[in-house]
Amino acid sequence: MTDDTGASDAQSGDTGTTDGSETVSLPRCPRCGTPITQTTMIGPGEAVAGPCGCRVAPPDPDRSGSD
Repeated sequence: MTDDTGASDAQSGDTGTTDGSETVSLPRCPRCGTPITQTTMIGPGEAVAGPCGCRVAPPDPDRSGSD
């Protein structure tokens, strides 16, 4: 696809994403308060929160994220 200048989407920087008006509520690390973007399991009862690196309890599979 091209715009008025003839530049394609890739060249004009248009990635097709939203304008950023949507906010995502991330859970907070219980140890340091940093928003957790990922959780890495390191054992049966242990996980590491990212990007902070704090050790946290693993997510409960019986609990939905829509609470």
